[in-house]
Amino acid sequence: MKHVLSVSVLSLAFLLAGCGFRADPGEEVAAAEAEAARVEELIETLGTTSYDVEYDAAWDELFELGEAAVEPLIGRLDDADPDMRAIAACALVSLRDRRAVEPLIKALGDPDAKVRGWAANAFMFIPDERAIDALVALIRDVEMGRTALMALGAIGPPAVEHLIPFLEDPDPETRRGVAWALGESGGECTLGPLIEALNDADWRVRNAAASAIADIRPGHEAAKKQIPAIIEALKHDNEFERMVAANELNGMGDSRAVEPLIAALDDPGPRVRQAAGRALGYIGGEGVFEALIDALDDPDPVALFGVLTGLGDLGDRRALGLLREMLSHPSEDVRITAERAIETIEGD
Repeated sequence: MKHVLSVSVLSLAFLLAGCGFRADPGEEVAAAEAEAARVEELIETLGTTSYDVEYDAAWDELFELGEAAVEPLIGRLDDADPDMRAIAACALVSLRDRRAVEPLIKALGDPDAKVRGWAANAFMFIPDERAIDALVALIRDVEMGRTALMALGAIGPPAVEHLIPFLEDPDPETRRGVAWALGESGGECTLGPLIEALNDADWRVRNAAASAIADIRPGHEAAKKQIPAIIEALKHDNEFERMVAANELNGMGDSRAVEPLIAALDDPGPRVRQAAGRALGYIGGEGVFEALIDALDDPDPVALFGVLTGLGDLGDRRALGLLREMLSHPSEDVRITAERAIETIEGD
């Protein structure tokens, strides 16, 4: 009943405003109080309800309230319950309101890894150079390092000078992540350090550096020399390494990768198949359309995301019939991705 009343009061206020009438100040105060109370109810629901219809509905309504939810969520970043702090940080990521920047920077130092993770995620979507120092401090964090580097890459050129020294870090995983972040940061000023990283003792760092160089300057000869090594990594025993290799080839757009990536559509790892499908859609070439069409019978929605995205990127209208059939797939994610692929092709 509280929810119905609050919506009615708000609707009346907005209706009067839209018709040129000024609502009574008392009604405006009542509407604001009702809205604030509803935000608190929704936050409590998220903190006390398991994943179900009520939980999903609470998320949806909180996002619809938008700006009104920001300050209460910022306040919950200081909640004694780490799960509540994590929920607040997660919601603030989705709302993307810059009022949350300083509180989320503070949350990067939270003792709970979930809270730190969501706070770091926020700066992929709200890139702000004020967060650079706090994110740099997380680069060597075993749980958060990769997320921090992704956020630093999203922040862009202001983060570059802070990232370059980490190309000398003793940990090869850190060096690889830094090379990737430098590619995301862009700018010709990163080319020199990345070209030097092509001589790194670790093949993973060399591959990441080549991919980063290709992102900054497509077709760069130094990067192209590394492509055979990246193709070889598609055969690695570890699924994550095979997925990384397929993603690296995606950005390089080299036809030498087509046949190995088509073979990767049969990889036992769904994340590898997804990355291969996306890469093939980007690169294109002989046999790619047919291979992606054949891969539409993949049983895993994770892999199908890449296949459907690849078909959308190819832009071949021959795929439209089968893509429309995928709109009845049991997986909602598959249906949404198929719809986007259709829109991409028809938009071309």
